[in-house]
Amino acid sequence: MKAFRIFKIGIDIIVELFTLIPSLLIVRLFRRIRPCRQISPLREALYKIRIICLSIFFILFCRNSNDEKETSEYINEDDDLNLSDDEDYLHSLKYQSLFSPPLKSINRLNENEIVYARDQRLKELQMWTIIRQFLIHFIFAILVFLITYSNREQNSFYQVNHLRSYFLNQRQTTADYTKTTNETIQYGAYGSSIIDAFNYSTSDELDTYTYVGEFGTYRGGGYVYEFRSSLSDLKTNLSELHQLGWIDEKTRAIFIQLTLYNPSVQLLTAVTLLAEFLPTSGVFTTAHFEPIDFYKLRLKYFYQFWSLIQLGIIGCSLGSIGVYFWRFQKTNRISQLFEQTNGYIYINLQVALYVNDILTFLLGFCCFFSMIKFVQLFRFNQRISLFAETLKSCAKKVISFSIMFAIVFMSFVSLFYLLFVSKLSSCSSLLTTIQMIFEMTLRKLDTSEIIEADAFLGPICLALFVLLVVFVCSSMFMSIIIDSFHHVKENHKEDQITLSFMLKKFLRWTGLKRLNEFEIQEERDCRMRSQYFDPIENFPDKMDQFLEAVNKIYVNQKIELSRLEKAGL
Repeated sequence: MKAFRIFKIGIDIIVELFTLIPSLLIVRLFRRIRPCRQISPLREALYKIRIICLSIFFILFCRNSNDEKETSEYINEDDDLNLSDDEDYLHSLKYQSLFSPPLKSINRLNENEIVYARDQRLKELQMWTIIRQFLIHFIFAILVFLITYSNREQNSFYQVNHLRSYFLNQRQTTADYTKTTNETIQYGAYGSSIIDAFNYSTSDELDTYTYVGEFGTYRGGGYVYEFRSSLSDLKTNLSELHQLGWIDEKTRAIFIQLTLYNPSVQLLTAVTLLAEFLPTSGVFTTAHFEPIDFYKLRLKYFYQFWSLIQLGIIGCSLGSIGVYFWRFQKTNRISQLFEQTNGYIYINLQVALYVNDILTFLLGFCCFFSMIKFVQLFRFNQRISLFAETLKSCAKKVISFSIMFAIVFMSFVSLFYLLFVSKLSSCSSLLTTIQMIFEMTLRKLDTSEIIEADAFLGPICLALFVLLVVFVCSSMFMSIIIDSFHHVKENHKEDQITLSFMLKKFLRWTGLKRLNEFEIQEERDCRMRSQYFDPIENFPDKMDQFLEAVNKIYVNQKIELSRLEKAGL
């Protein structure tokens, strides 16, 4: 109770501290607010006159020509003939008077300018996409820990704590199960559950595995009784098992296993209660509660190549963390042993070196997968994109070729190993023979040793190897790569200027590079080239505009003639 009071007092103090600053701000705000006064009629009239005068002043002297152009664009939208900057319409479309506003030509963006602006916007979107991917890859280590902790259910502690207080309550009694209960059992035919309890079941039948207890290791098989009935039937069956000696002097352990489900938090809890019968008499009991949270997973994620790379990074990173602490423990043990003996005893570093090698391998694979990941991040570069698309296109063919190459390669490994196992040191084992064959494939091996070892079979084996592996298999592999490269290059969408666009944007944004006259002129030329078009492609649109203009001229002339006839001219 004392600890609870201290905890409650601490919570009250924290709440008061949180509410102190907003309270002070609110009090200060209300102190500065002046009382509301009623506005006199004269003051209200002057306020309205001031608004009218300011409006007239801004309308007459502070107009914006762009707004006027935009307004006239909507007003004269039907009269616009989409003229270019160097074109003027010489005919009068409407009757001009002193009270009619003059028509103004609105210069809108043409189709090519819209395409150019859209292209610039798409480049900016690609730039921000690449930047976002770099940031995500940079904080990848933090995300790994977040994902790891998110896999644990927050309510697991409360669930396990409740189950421990319920099942491991030492104040419970056995008043419901007494000697009288055993004496009132009716003898007769035993049920199927009693009979099955005396039949041995294997671990495969029970779908269990080896369990490690405090005083022994127990296999998955055993004699099982399932609790499936009403409470009275369970008491009766347990009494029958007790009378039949189901637990005897040969029993070494009793497992009580049950699975509980909490639907409010969707949490499963596996409970294992173990009673171990010690050889020195006595029973030792342990309890194990393991909450499990299941998610509906899909396998489509694992079918992608880059997903496998990410899984490799995650696996190697987590493995490196575990091996690092293992090495830290070994290092502390060696340091303590050295301090205790002052270096006058032999310290075996074999295990420490083994752990250090494992950590080095894992860190190396982490670096390898991380560098491979940059291929995806630089996919907007033309050459890297072609490289990645080529590997993706020829993946199935390369896998089929690898199976065939592995068969041919292992056949030559067996041949050289059996022929030269007693003659060459490089063929003394299968591993060294495989290494020698790889060197021969790369043409890095001196073949004079093989010829000297056997003047007849040596040249024949070398000729077969060069013909089948170096010429045939290597040529097939290069043909697969080249064919896939040509296929990808023909269907590849060029996007090689994204990175240069990103660099240009970054330099302009930071002010490290300013545009000179040559670059400004080049940008203008680029915009001008985007306005070039094929006259044949735009001929139908020009004809439509011409016919529309002729139609308007004809209508206006008709209106003008009718007006003159009415005037008697």
